[in-house]
Amino acid sequence: MLEAYALTDPGRVRTNNQDFFRIVPELGLYLLADGMGGARGGERASRLAVECVAETLANSHDLAIASVGDSRAYLFRQGALRTVTEDQTWVQEVGRPLGLNEESLKTHPMRHVLTMAVGVGVAIRIRYYAVQLTGADIMMLSSDGLHGVIGESNIGAILGDSNSLEQKCRDLIDAAHENGSPDNITVVLIRIAA
Repeated sequence: MLEAYALTDPGRVRTNNQDFFRIVPELGLYLLADGMGGARGGERASRLAVECVAETLANSHDLAIASVGDSRAYLFRQGALRTVTEDQTWVQEVGRPLGLNEESLKTHPMRHVLTMAVGVGVAIRIRYYAVQLTGADIMMLSSDGLHGVIGESNIGAILGDSNSLEQKCRDLIDAAHENGSPDNITVVLIRIAA
């Protein structure tokens, strides 16, 4: 049996929160969709994406991850944080293959451009991943309002503390606020119940 906790917050700049999540523990279903801030219908698109996936996976009992855009899944195992998903962004699909270094990519004008997003009128490529949780593993789903402003070492430190999942979520959102998060912040934490 898994346990989970999630929070969402509009961040320091936006007045509207277009992120959406759904947790259905009895189905083993944990979803996060990051609405495109400022885009018309972003809130509706993120809600629709979550509802469609929930309906599709309602009869499946596998731990599977479906990913579009730049929301991420991380696995925290034995004190180490590992990114499970791969962003569908200009940086990942164009910048890195061109050989641009990480420092250039952090400030590049195309760094926030998505190559895939739900509801923008093009056929989407959904990436699928499978993860087996064991022991004290924690799976974290996050919008870029979190992982875009907090370094992986800080995320790992918060996930590695002895606090409850609820407190870890609150601490992650607080850390994003402290770093001036300009976007909506959503985090879902999942682990095997003790």
